[in-house]
Amino acid sequence: MVHGGPSLGFFSSTLFECIVNGNVSPTIEDVHDSDLRDKITKISEAGSMEELMDATDCMSDYLANAGCLWAVKCLKDKDLLVQDILLFQVVNRLHGPLERAGSNRRMQENITMAFWRDYLLDAEEGNSPCSLERILMFVTGCSDLSAIGLKPQSSIEFLHTDTHLPGSTQQRDKFPTANTCVNCLHLPLYKDYTAFKDNMDFAICNTQGFGQK
Repeated sequence: MVHGGPSLGFFSSTLFECIVNGNVSPTIEDVHDSDLRDKITKISEAGSMEELMDATDCMSDYLANAGCLWAVKCLKDKDLLVQDILLFQVVNRLHGPLERAGSNRRMQENITMAFWRDYLLDAEEGNSPCSLERILMFVTGCSDLSAIGLKPQSSIEFLHTDTHLPGSTQQRDKFPTANTCVNCLHLPLYKDYTAFKDNMDFAICNTQGFGQK
């Protein structure tokens, strides 16, 4: 397989392509869950905005968990939405939250996690224009924590250079983003804490969050 030989018989062609080349474009046929496949097909074949809204409404919980619950503004957006769903279901859903220990990507993630802890300490000690409350609002859309905590539990993902965000055609940005539907923070990777902190401050302090002050 490494030297260009035939693919292993128990791998699908899409999985083989993902392992060997990294970039892959899954198709609806790669989804083995027949119920989910039918729902994705319904989105793909929608002929009007009304049909598209009906198709997305019936799987809103899934779209929220997949990070694909973004505003569909026109009928042609259905193709990008379908591709986002397929990438999550076939590829991203199977990735671990962290890269393998010892890999270059894991080292970058460890550095960023250290920066994130330092950033929270700066906010707690008043050494940042962003308070812990504003950070919480940015990540979850909530101004304070309820007695039962967060559901789902908050999580962090990392924006590597090949990361594709749902609803966007852009590659990794220098600013953090968040999916408040699933309380997930997407952190950019930096080698310098000052640059990390400056861009975190800019993004969070210039985001009001659902119009709340």
